[in-house]
Amino acid sequence: MLGYTQSLFNTPLRAFSPSFPWARHLLVKIDSGGNVQWARLVCCNSRGIYETADGSFLVVGDRPYEQKDKTTKTNTMLVKLDSGGKIKWSQTYDSGYNDSGTTVVETRDGEIMIGGAVQIPGSDYDALLIKLTSDGQPVWAKKYEYEKQQGLFSLIETSDRGWMLMGPHKEGNSVSSVLLMKVSSKGDIAWAKTYNSNGHYDRGTAMIQGYNNSYLVVGRSDDINTAGGSGEDPQGAAILVNEKGDVIASDYIAHSALMSAAQTGDGEYMVTGTYGRSDSQTPNMFIAYWVPIINEKSGPPFSSVPITMNERSLTLSVDNGPLEDDFIQNLDVTVLQVPADQALTNGKGDAK
Repeated sequence: MLGYTQSLFNTPLRAFSPSFPWARHLLVKIDSGGNVQWARLVCCNSRGIYETADGSFLVVGDRPYEQKDKTTKTNTMLVKLDSGGKIKWSQTYDSGYNDSGTTVVETRDGEIMIGGAVQIPGSDYDALLIKLTSDGQPVWAKKYEYEKQQGLFSLIETSDRGWMLMGPHKEGNSVSSVLLMKVSSKGDIAWAKTYNSNGHYDRGTAMIQGYNNSYLVVGRSDDINTAGGSGEDPQGAAILVNEKGDVIASDYIAHSALMSAAQTGDGEYMVTGTYGRSDSQTPNMFIAYWVPIINEKSGPPFSSVPITMNERSLTLSVDNGPLEDDFIQNLDVTVLQVPADQALTNGKGDAK
């Protein structure tokens, strides 16, 4: 599990120092019974984690640096840990601009792919894709730009050894769409599309491989006039596309925000996230069973728009990351034993 912890002394995590009062990034490995095997604090902005074929873990994010002019610059950082949480190596990658890794996967050939965002001074963020060797050395890096702000949240290797990429496309605070791109094994763009539901502020959170070479994107859709506000109930969004990016089916789930999904059968899915109305202060965990069905009369709520992305190759400089003693701290973890009647009620005795 990858997350963060912000407390100092009032939790069972007892490895904190007053010199680190801000939120710190946390890795915890548990077994199938929920027992903690190890826990670590990672002193960088960790954003994605991936278990490799040999049982190691790749952790990607960014690390800020103060430059000579006292401004702060961020570089993409990748750490490889063994199955016991001991660091194997860490690398930082400098594109010459502000850049950050958001997601990381291991390829079928044992190489590494990082997705994220890069910002040239004076411009918005663009999508960033980096291919590395198995030991973290750059093979190539590319940025993809189209009008305003883009980034990458999910990467899936396709059957032809290319990649399906998903992330946000934003135009200021008023318009947000889901961005999908199909690229070759060398990062060349095959096609790119944005997905939006009319009059809504749409965001994709995660993408999974679906049935029969399809791809499912889940996220959230808000009314464009109240996006980010408290006066409108959120709507969970599910978008199913084929390998060409055409919408097969899409749907809303009221009062929810979807965070993840899994395929359960031939064209059947479980989606999960949070559920809560705008008049409630206590959102709940949420899971739903979804079978995509196309409404032939009105069509799906989401539609796609083909776009032309511009791609540009980047040159990365590589530096070894910090030493282990400066980078990772061991933690003691206490498992909280929550009685079932407390875990399954809202405090009023009503089962949820």
